[in-house]
Amino acid sequence: MPSFRLSGYEAKVINALAETLTPPDEDTDEDTSFRQILPLLKRYFQEVPSEIGIFFHVLIIFLDWLPLFYGYFRRFSNLKPSDRIDVIERWESGRLYFPRSMILAVKGAIYMIYYSDKKLRDRIGVEYPCASNALNQ
Repeated sequence: MPSFRLSGYEAKVINALAETLTPPDEDTDEDTSFRQILPLLKRYFQEVPSEIGIFFHVLIIFLDWLPLFYGYFRRFSNLKPSDRIDVIERWESGRLYFPRSMILAVKGAIYMIYYSDKKLRDRIGVEYPCASNALNQ
């Protein structure tokens, strides 16, 4: 199975999504969510069929360019954090099925990977006795 690789551009978009969707690390002044998600995301996509990985690449690029169609003159990765939140909320509550389903799919993937990190679960006090440790190996 071919390895899953993200370009620098895709990593920048995922960074923007992760910074917007995940809470900042309370122990430091900087947001570490990107560093936690990216290695786990790569490991997750090593295990899924390559077609899903290709779809994810297209999805990330599409979501980065979508704000241009919502009246913003910047891509998602270049928006201010407050504008990113506004754009995500508009996508989620919009009448168009395609953007709504895409942002929900990406949010689901980011949350699934973010909260699968055992160190994070331990830090926030969540115990999942049957949680898979496949991503933490």
